[in-house]
Amino acid sequence: MKLIEDEQRIHMSTLKEVADKAGLSVSTVSYVLNGKKRVREETYQRIMAAVDEVRYVPNQLARSLRTKSTLTIGVIVPDISNQFFPEIVKGIEDFSYEKNYNIILCNTDNNPKREALAVEALLSKDIDGIIFIGTAESSIMLQERHNIPIVVVDRKLVGNYISVTTDNYTGGYLATEHFIQSGHRSIALFTGPLLITSFFDRMRGYRDALFNNKCQYNEKVIIECDFTSQAGYNAVQKNSAILESVHAIFATNDLMALGIIRALLETGRQIPADIAVIGYDDIYTASIYYPSLSTVRQPKYEMGKEAASLLIRSIHGARIEETQIEMKPTLVIRETCP
Repeated sequence: MKLIEDEQRIHMSTLKEVADKAGLSVSTVSYVLNGKKRVREETYQRIMAAVDEVRYVPNQLARSLRTKSTLTIGVIVPDISNQFFPEIVKGIEDFSYEKNYNIILCNTDNNPKREALAVEALLSKDIDGIIFIGTAESSIMLQERHNIPIVVVDRKLVGNYISVTTDNYTGGYLATEHFIQSGHRSIALFTGPLLITSFFDRMRGYRDALFNNKCQYNEKVIIECDFTSQAGYNAVQKNSAILESVHAIFATNDLMALGIIRALLETGRQIPADIAVIGYDDIYTASIYYPSLSTVRQPKYEMGKEAASLLIRSIHGARIEETQIEMKPTLVIRETCP
């Protein structure tokens, strides 16, 4: 008890400094920092600015005993070997570090059972919130566990979740329209599972770009597969006859695109002279691969920072006015489709 009493004396002194800076009462600041009171966004930002200015850092052990808060958030990702996700995680971790939060990272290999186990493991550690990138099948499971703040990233799930995504429809449209403007009319789509909203929305952008530019929409050249390099490679080999009349391929992630390029080169087709390729994500390898990959860039690091900001604000009781954050993608032109 002495540890807690000593910490409370120091804690109250520091809270008073925060309260004075923010122009608020000590009790209001304490309630907000402990996630027990919701306030207007302006008030929350005043408190957070004051916290940063006086460099307020509570004693975490005593704080967790008193408030049941561990200053820890869980991050669930589907494939940590895919370069797309570590950049999101870096954004999450950098922002969390600034706010004195730690993260626990779980990898699930896009397996709903592993996602459920990860959620249970994180909840057993009394984490304060979860940032989730996972399958649509986990939507119900998360709803049942929605007793702590949750932010969904990259994909939208059924339910009332705060989410951070990019405008995947526009990304798919940009890639397809660039093909058309470059003179390509027969364009294949290699997509990840269409049950995942991000892939489905990229497919819609592809389809509408074809329709709006009076190009043929051919379901035979829409090839659904896993979103790995090996899956892209295998899909080209499996559909080689269909692809003989195709002069451009839009792959809905970069790893898939790199596997596609490898398979095409092995068949003797030149890129982009015989067939052009555009990927999606703009992972690091895209720029150093040969030929360098044209792609749709997602602001991965910024998505992670925004997700962490929304989650931590929710943990502290801030009202989140805009719950569906959709960032803008950009088209990056390199050698595979100039």
